[in-house]
Amino acid sequence: MHCKLKQPSSKSLALTTWLACSLTALFWSAFSFGDSPLKPKWVAGIAGTEFAEHYFTDSSKRVPSLLVRVPSAQRLVILDGVKWNSEVLGSGNVKQDAPSSEVTLERLAIRDSSIAAAVTLNYLKSFDPPIARGFVKISKRLVNEPFDSWLVSGTFCFDENNAKIYRNRELGITKSSLGSTDRWSNCFQAGPVLVINGIAITAGDLKEHYHQDDAGNAAIDVLYSDERTQGFICITRASQVVLGLIENIALSAMIELLPKSEAEGGLSCNSAMRLFSNAPAGTFVRLSDGSILKHGRINVSLPYVLTVK
Repeated sequence: MHCKLKQPSSKSLALTTWLACSLTALFWSAFSFGDSPLKPKWVAGIAGTEFAEHYFTDSSKRVPSLLVRVPSAQRLVILDGVKWNSEVLGSGNVKQDAPSSEVTLERLAIRDSSIAAAVTLNYLKSFDPPIARGFVKISKRLVNEPFDSWLVSGTFCFDENNAKIYRNRELGITKSSLGSTDRWSNCFQAGPVLVINGIAITAGDLKEHYHQDDAGNAAIDVLYSDERTQGFICITRASQVVLGLIENIALSAMIELLPKSEAEGGLSCNSAMRLFSNAPAGTFVRLSDGSILKHGRINVSLPYVLTVK
């Protein structure tokens, strides 16, 4: 802001005018600083992870998030709720009347200290019992069937050394086929894909890719414009995996933020995919002192969970 001074009629008036302009400039300077993008402040967790309670700048407001940065895909594990419960039940650590086919992030945080962080894996087509929408493959074993829809248009695959986010039709995934995912040990379906090769995937891109009718196009517009709690996973330009949860943000704003560099207020995502939103949305990270930092809902029953060990 610039202050134009007219010729003062007295020294006292000149001083008053100078003070007014200086205070106004100071106010606008502080306001502008408050709107500038923030760089995530990463803190060391356990098992080589880093985390950040961060505030992204979305237009005129700041939106809170919990982010976890993973040094290698080797740290990622898809946890099967049925298997985890049977193992824990078998060890006598849980009451015998505990659910045998589901798990919550809260139970994982309390009962499994080997987990450094965890996040809701994918959409649910049923909450009771909890059933995932979209395919899940663990250690080359299919545990949930694929689903062909623009809503779950992405697939995240990983093994001990690598990770990649695909658009489903690039892989040939349909309701009855996993396409060319054979080379990967672990994959799961979610979406939509938000960033590919550093380029944001807009609502218009999604419509063009899936050729929806008017109702479908309207649903895509709502998906991108509604502000809600959004979970995501991203692979950075440095080939690190970042997963997390951002509160009360629209996908249209999110796709602009994620590819930006950290200095510009983003995460340097080369590729990114939404994992979930609203009701089942939750994540936690275990701090170096053993305490738990959580965001979102961690008491929702889930069939699968993406964990960091």
